[in-house]
Amino acid sequence: MKKQTALVFLTGFFHLSLHAQQADSAVAAVHYNFSYVVDTTQPESPNTEKMVLYLGSNSSMYTSYDKIVFDKTWKENTGSSSNDATNIASISVNGGNMSVTTKAGGTFTMPTARGTSTGMIIKNNATAKLENSSSNYGKEFFIEEPMPVINWQISTDTKTIQGLACQKATAHFRGRDYEAWFCSQLPYNNGPWKLGGLPGLIIEASDSKKEVVFTFESFEDASATHTPIELSK
Repeated sequence: MKKQTALVFLTGFFHLSLHAQQADSAVAAVHYNFSYVVDTTQPESPNTEKMVLYLGSNSSMYTSYDKIVFDKTWKENTGSSSNDATNIASISVNGGNMSVTTKAGGTFTMPTARGTSTGMIIKNNATAKLENSSSNYGKEFFIEEPMPVINWQISTDTKTIQGLACQKATAHFRGRDYEAWFCSQLPYNNGPWKLGGLPGLIIEASDSKKEVVFTFESFEDASATHTPIELSK
């Protein structure tokens, strides 16, 4: 199975890469499906978004994968950023896809999912800082805070998620009671969003009300992508 082959390879690869990289860039990408209830009166209709956690030697970057795909596809076909529609003649939407016609006469189709998470989160182990970026009304905001210390209670409960042996941990964090499943086979004290601090990568996590849910999708070698781990200032 391709995923499992990559996992075995990367477990050893990361240990070598910790000292091999001069500038921090991604050596692995963890893909999650993020589900969150916006309106608590309609818990059956949560927003969903594909997110990605890029792991480097001394830091990580968590951001919207939907937005990455949207922006890349848009730029490849229009030559401009996804915020620039000056070269667009028309857009029609059909289900989850949209057809875009440029003023030059070209047409391309792409998913409508752009991602609503406008920023990214950098966990910097070297400085023990957590760096946030977000955009609002066309302006970029950058916030730095100490790396969160989460008081996890590790349970003896175990389960297997996509072939990965995981162990349960619980904690109260930022006003919610979280349940997380981490994999010690992937010895990185990291996870989606601001979650981390366990003796293994957090594969899945959710709050007790299931209003915030991170579901594991895949774990991939990202060393060939040369993705820099840095805020887009």
